[in-house]
Amino acid sequence: LLKYRLYKEQDCKSMYSGKEIDHKRLFEKGYVQIDHILPYSRSYDDSQSNKVLVLTNENQDKGNRIPLEYFEAKQHGFSWYEFEQWVKSC
Repeated sequence: LLKYRLYKEQDCKSMYSGKEIDHKRLFEKGYVQIDHILPYSRSYDDSQSNKVLVLTNENQDKGNRIPLEYFEAKQHGFSWYEFEQWVKSC
């Protein structure tokens, strides 16, 4: 249920790239993951407000970083500014 709720809240898109999430694959193992925005190991925050739905490869790339650290290290895709605007629109 949480995956579906986040999927709808995020306008059917992965939070870290803005890529469309295929609704037919939403519950397919390994396609998407629920990510802790602030890593649980750093924040101990397991609340829904600290969770987003992302494509699995994006979650693996982000690792144990906060979004700012992740976007500063990225070479393609959303910029930090674009990410901020996307978050505000959700």
